[in-house]
Amino acid sequence: MQSTPDLTRELTVATTLARIAGRKVRTLWRQDIEVRDKGGGDPVTEADLAAQAIILAGLEDAFPQDAILSEEAPGSLPAQGRCWVVDPLDGTRDFVDGIEDFVVMIGLCVDGRPALGAVHHPPTDALYRGGLGLPLERLDGDEGTGVTLRMQAPADLASLRLVVSRSHYDPWFDQVRERLGLGEPGRRGSVGLKVTLLAAGDHDLYLHRYGLKVWDTCAPQALVEAAGGRMGTLDGGVVEYGAGDVHLTRGLLAAHASVYDAVVERLGSLVST
Repeated sequence: MQSTPDLTRELTVATTLARIAGRKVRTLWRQDIEVRDKGGGDPVTEADLAAQAIILAGLEDAFPQDAILSEEAPGSLPAQGRCWVVDPLDGTRDFVDGIEDFVVMIGLCVDGRPALGAVHHPPTDALYRGGLGLPLERLDGDEGTGVTLRMQAPADLASLRLVVSRSHYDPWFDQVRERLGLGEPGRRGSVGLKVTLLAAGDHDLYLHRYGLKVWDTCAPQALVEAAGGRMGTLDGGVVEYGAGDVHLTRGLLAAHASVYDAVVERLGSLVST
C-alpha cells in the first residue's frame, strides 16, 4: 500500500504565496487598472499578472525541480511527477465589476491527481488550505491556528444546497433541480470560490457542464477531498489531469462523499442533454 506523502512544507509555501498574491490583488481591486481581452471574451488585468508573477517566482525558488502550469502562462500538465497548477485570479470578471467573488488558487498535482490546494479570498483575507493527509483549514489573517472544517452529510438528496453561477444561469439546472427535488440555488461567482465554499460547508452540491480548465479545479478539488467530499465528472468518472489537454470536457460534480453516487445515479440521462 502506497504511503501518503508528507506535503507539510508544500502546503506552507502555497499558503504563504497565495496570501501574498491575494493581498496584492486586493490593493488593485476597485482601482483604475487596464483590462484587456485575452481572447474569447475572457478579461485579463494587471492583478492577474501581478499575482502570477509572485506565485511563479516563489514556487520556482522553493521547488526548482517541479513543473508549473498557470492560466496566464500556456503549457500542459504532465501525467507523471509533480506539477503546480495556478489560477492567479479566478473570477476576473467579478474582480473587474467590483464584486467580491474572486480568489487566488494554488494547487499541486502529483502523478495526475490533486494533492493539495491553497485558496485565498482577497476581499476577506480568508485562506483555505488542505490536501492528502491534511485537513481542510480556514485561516483568517496571520495570527492563530486554522479552524478545521468538514463537510456534513446531507439528510437526503432533496436537502442538498445547490450553488450555481451568479452571472449566468444555465436553464439545464431547472431540470437538475426537478430531478433531485431541490429548492432555490445559491448564486456565487468564480468556480474556485463556489467549490471552496462547498468544501467549507456553505453549500452541498456544485455542477458545471462546459468550459472548465484544470486550473479552475485542481486546488479546490484537493480542498473538497480533504473535507470529506468527492469531485468527479458529471457521469461519475475521474477528473483527468495530465491528459495532454488543459480543457475538462466531461463537466464537474462535487458533493459530500455519502451522496455523490446517488446524485450521479439520479441525474442519469440529464448528463448527456
